[in-house]
Amino acid sequence: RLCTIDCRLFLIFFLLNTSIFYNSFAQQPSISHSIFLIGDAGEPDEAADNLSLLKRHLEVAGENSSLIFLGDNIYPVGLGDKGNPNRALQEHKLRLQLEVAKGYKGNTFVIPGNHDWARGKQEGWQHVLNQQKFVTDFFQNENVFQPNDGCPGPVEIELSAGLWLIIFDMQWLLHKFNKPGEESACEFKNPVEILSEIDNLLAKHKDDRVILASHHPLYSYGLHGGRYPLKDHIFPLAEAKKGLYIPLPVIGSIYPLYRSTIGNIQDIPHPTYKAIRNTIEGYLKKHKNAVYVAGHEHSLQHIQKEGINYIVSGSGSKATHVKNGKYSKFSASKTGFSKIDFMEDGSMKTEYWMVDEEYPKGKKAYESVLFEKKILKAPTKQNPQQTTFDKTVKEKASSQYDGGELKRALLGKNYRDVWSKEIDVEVFD
Repeated sequence: RLCTIDCRLFLIFFLLNTSIFYNSFAQQPSISHSIFLIGDAGEPDEAADNLSLLKRHLEVAGENSSLIFLGDNIYPVGLGDKGNPNRALQEHKLRLQLEVAKGYKGNTFVIPGNHDWARGKQEGWQHVLNQQKFVTDFFQNENVFQPNDGCPGPVEIELSAGLWLIIFDMQWLLHKFNKPGEESACEFKNPVEILSEIDNLLAKHKDDRVILASHHPLYSYGLHGGRYPLKDHIFPLAEAKKGLYIPLPVIGSIYPLYRSTIGNIQDIPHPTYKAIRNTIEGYLKKHKNAVYVAGHEHSLQHIQKEGINYIVSGSGSKATHVKNGKYSKFSASKTGFSKIDFMEDGSMKTEYWMVDEEYPKGKKAYESVLFEKKILKAPTKQNPQQTTFDKTVKEKASSQYDGGELKRALLGKNYRDVWSKEIDVEVFD
């Protein structure tokens, strides 16, 4: 029997929607490689649910993936020598994390943080060597702990075709005491060599996607970035001792103000830390195919500044204050981890997973595209490309002198508006 008008309309509607669904599905690129990022997981007994969630993800991810522990793997002072009264507990904390990767078919990398360097104390280098030996013995693999032997790096590792991982240890740059230097077997032995090689590697892989990883973030809107909650200004002793809520208004603001303007050497405002940050940021501005990933701050953050993506994934076992800042895309004070997917078409996206009392099994809290387009490789004789540019672009001399009202009041204007003023600059091809 002939189909009625209503029947034909239904068939047309059905076929159109089927076609749209099929085309949409067919256009989705597949994942080439996944990178799981978890930092500051050094109190694993306090975050069993988070580690369980991560393990479930790793089981699904398979061999085309990597897991990176972003440092502060043993609180509070890393792995002491054998015979140290705390050695058994320290080994227990590290083992619980490494067991997440037991049977995992992908790559595993362990990066040291400032707590693994004994919180920057004299025995720090030895504690890093102790941890390296434990990790190497656990996996029977000398390539898991990076960089080796307390060296600063950078180390380059190919994860997949078109995807590279560059690891360096910023704590080496901040560490005041004994560490491998000019007399060592390290490939790079001083700050100039280390930072220059990071620039060289970014230039070398300008046609690839790059994950630049270290323990310390370049940007953060948490405590290490000088962002303190109001309660810390009123009850400053509560940070030193839990539950000690003695109101000290005005006086209580001295410590937060100090850390937000000058800072401990582990804080971004500290002159040494800031100088390193500004140098690396300058490299990233030239090579915007890279994503900078770090821990250190006990929170989850996605920061995007001037086209550069900064991933903070440092709430592996604890969470502290964080707030949305000028360049925040996402922030959460929850235990969790992040994930970056590198797609076959060269695009990249990120996901953040977190665990709390409401979601003990975990939930996806945020996702975002990091790069939408495939990188266009430099033209060659075999593969010439016609590229057009705007004749001028708007640029400013520097962003490092930007400051809010408090900074301007304390340190002065100092031509900040002049430095940050955008001007038209000619483009030379």
